Amino acid sequence: MLSCSVPVSERLLAQVEQILGASPALARKAGVHGARQLVASLPPGWEPSAVRDAKTVRMTMSASGHLYDIAEVSASGGVSGGTIGSCMSQTAVEKFLRHWCATAQQGELWS
Repeated sequence: MLSCSVPVSERLLAQVEQILGASPALARKAGVHGARQLVASLPPGWEPSAVRDAKTVRMTMSASGHLYDIAEVSASGGVSGGTIGSCMSQTAVEKFLRHWCATAQQGELWS
């Protein structure tokens, strides 16, 4: 069962979990300890704050399914910045997860 460092709708977490259950490759491997990342384009209305030329947002998930980091990533992929743990904005996390789910369901994510 997915969990998050900030309060997130259980229904939204269940939707993410359902999508990952059907298509595990949508979560990219990141790191040696089984961490994975959810990656999508900037959600509509998202104003980059950590990386001005951000084109994507990524959220890191531990091997046990805990979402603990959200970051904006530059077009080149070489620059990223964001927040971790309880410092994450609940609004940003939910906006990203809703966008990630919608794009995954439309087949617009890359693995």
